[in-house]
Amino acid sequence: MAGALLLLSFGELAARWYVSGPIDCLRPSPDPITLYEMKPGHYEMDGWVRRVARVTYDIDPHGCRWWTPDGERLQPEATGGVLFGGSSLVWGSGLPMGQALPAQVWQRLPGSAKGSLPGVLDCSVIGYTLAQTAHVLAKQIDRTHPPVVVIPVINYFLYEPLNWAALTETNPVMRWLIHTSRLARVVHMATVAETNLKTAHLAPEHLDPALDELAAAARRNKATVMFVLLGDMKNPALHLEDRISSRGMLALAAANAPHGTEYYLADNTHWNAAGHSLVADEIAPMLAARLEALRQPPVQDH
Repeated sequence: MAGALLLLSFGELAARWYVSGPIDCLRPSPDPITLYEMKPGHYEMDGWVRRVARVTYDIDPHGCRWWTPDGERLQPEATGGVLFGGSSLVWGSGLPMGQALPAQVWQRLPGSAKGSLPGVLDCSVIGYTLAQTAHVLAKQIDRTHPPVVVIPVINYFLYEPLNWAALTETNPVMRWLIHTSRLARVVHMATVAETNLKTAHLAPEHLDPALDELAAAARRNKATVMFVLLGDMKNPALHLEDRISSRGMLALAAANAPHGTEYYLADNTHWNAAGHSLVADEIAPMLAARLEALRQPPVQDH
């Protein structure tokens, strides 16, 4: 008995050194496509699974965050900013918002591109894949009326939706246990991952309705939608570029994407500030060109 307690104590100490705390910023959603959503509030997190430096996050009532000319701001009713969407990579898990992709892109935009824009709005959701992102961004476009929408796409984005809220929403006893013990959190995550987080390549019939919805929202609001493809897309059955362009949206290939440990946090899953910087260097000129083109007066026919 004493040996078992000693072993558990050692395991807990090791887990507290290597394993991050619980993720409280997700909640189930009744939407059958998204399955879950960001939960408004103020949070402190020290990683997704592998422990990294502690960071604070503020999520507005719509599940989003603004980066403005004055830095991070809670302004849930503001409209007209550039809209970003994606997963935890875009959202910047493990980093303050000022080091995450949307803010870094904003900081690289010339004044001629920024104009009077109120900033960039990041409505990314931890763990989302492409169908979930396209579906939720359609609603955010109708709400915020952005001139341009930016969706960075990487390989793991091209899978069927996952329900990451299953990692955090559970019965009260288990919830207390995983908030108290990092070792219990590891066991719980392993169990949930085995039973709830198995996935497959994203099927075209599941992606098409979400892309249709996104394209329709863009047309209603005269918004330009830019998909920025980072690296080779390993789901060839999707013919992703054709699906995007046939709906009047842009599929733009980035010349560089983060590869190698120097671009990732200790969890080897999420980009560090250098990784976000590399991607921002790719996206900022693309976005600036679109914004400046939108400000050009229409050509008059004579």
